[in-house]
Amino acid sequence: MPDMTGGIPDHQKPQFERATRAFQEATSECVTADDLQTFLEATSGIDAPPAERLLWLAGELDRRAFERGWHGLRAIFQAAATANPTDAFILYSWGNAAREWADERMTPALADQREIAAEAERVLHAALELAPRESAIAHALGLVHYDNAFRADKSQAEFVEALEWFRLAVEWDADNAIAQLYRAHCYHDLEDWGRAIAEY
Repeated sequence: MPDMTGGIPDHQKPQFERATRAFQEATSECVTADDLQTFLEATSGIDAPPAERLLWLAGELDRRAFERGWHGLRAIFQAAATANPTDAFILYSWGNAAREWADERMTPALADQREIAAEAERVLHAALELAPRESAIAHALGLVHYDNAFRADKSQAEFVEALEWFRLAVEWDADNAIAQLYRAHCYHDLEDWGRAIAEY
């Protein structure tokens, strides 16, 4: 899915970076509405709507392995989605971030991994309602189920679900080569060697 947000203008990057540092220093374990409002006020001079500035904040903190955990990052995505509820890219970004946080390297407890992965799936389905037949969203849903398969001891049902989403991703965009590759991985993991070879 193409990034539907613009980049931070170069001359406004220092303002954004100052506001991001202040946000990190001031925010406790829980990201509050007041924290987010303070950030939006501090970045009000940047030529971008609030939802976009919040999405930039989430991206910046995510790249730095947000120290306050998934709950803090989720609060930022929720605020961005509330500020612009019809923007599929916000939900797509949220779902992808949740999928990444469901990884055991970010979230050690299996129950927490499953909870965050379920959130990723819900949010990506909501994104698909706003952007039907969007290959990137179908691909992301495929990745959620592919990852779930390994959390559930190589669950055949999860591989089959992942396959269907990867199939749709390729159907909706024939140039989505990575989704095609993941179809081959799914067949390989299901030990369907003939189909795996055909997909590769």
